[in-house]
Amino acid sequence: MPFPRVVPHSDGAGVVESVGDGVDPGRVGRRVWVWGAQSYRPSATAAESTVVPADHAVDLPDGVSDEVGAGLGIPGITAHRAVFSDGPVTGNTVLVQSRSAESARSQHSWPAGAARP
Repeated sequence: MPFPRVVPHSDGAGVVESVGDGVDPGRVGRRVWVWGAQSYRPSATAAESTVVPADHAVDLPDGVSDEVGAGLGIPGITAHRAVFSDGPVTGNTVLVQSRSAESARSQHSWPAGAARP
């Protein structure tokens, strides 16, 4: 292991507490969902707080709970790859069957032109 102690988990949601050099300070206080927090870092989202690259902290829209936001990372990326791995879905009916199916359909398939059920 590259670190003597590792606190796991890749995805999560929360509020930006501070930002590093070159990151818009206006992001402080904004609700975000994060992905890839475990990659090459000792403390990920199971810790009280974590540090991720700015592009790994995505604004979480009003009305979307932290619980939903925390599930967007790996499930959302996997759903995106599953939907688009064979090319465009415009005009096709796409069945996404999983615990995160609603997120996958609304986030990926429908905006890309897939038929709604």
